[in-house]
Amino acid sequence: LCDCCALGCCHPALCMGIWFTPILLGQVMTRMSRNFFGGAGSPTSTSNTCAIVTGIFLIFIVIEAVISTVLDAEAGCAGSEWVIDSNTGLATNRCPDGTRSVASSSSINLNYALSIISIMYSIFVVVSIRSTRAAIRNKFNIQPQCCGECEDCCCAYWCTCCTVAQMARHTYDYRQRDVPCCARACCNKTG
Repeated sequence: LCDCCALGCCHPALCMGIWFTPILLGQVMTRMSRNFFGGAGSPTSTSNTCAIVTGIFLIFIVIEAVISTVLDAEAGCAGSEWVIDSNTGLATNRCPDGTRSVASSSSINLNYALSIISIMYSIFVVVSIRSTRAAIRNKFNIQPQCCGECEDCCCAYWCTCCTVAQMARHTYDYRQRDVPCCARACCNKTG
């Protein structure tokens, strides 16, 4: 798990694992014939898993950006943060320069919606990683090292990018066949 730089610090698998973890996860899931939630499937039914996981990731990023932009516009500054004022107990928008404004009910609802969407997306990622890692351990007869049956969940939660980079290295021999991170071959059964 901790040999993330085994193929070099600028290797596409490591870079994808750090900056675009869900996309690399989609590639691994496709190689392992897993559906977008990590469940087993036939090669034909899982051939688009990488595209589906990438699409879910992009939709999440767009939703997060749109809601953040709307919240920043309402607060009157970029990078605002929603906080509860300790003196008044009111929800406020706090700007980076320290100024505050009372949050409207629509702002509060958008913050709640963004929180719920973020939690659901995080659960999706952790469950997908845990399921895929368990499938890899089962396929290659790899025993858990330290946390027993909880190891897959612990790795998925606390070491997400390293876990996905490890799974990518285990399901594809990058030493024999190096593939650039944006090649179409990254998403097929052999790459």
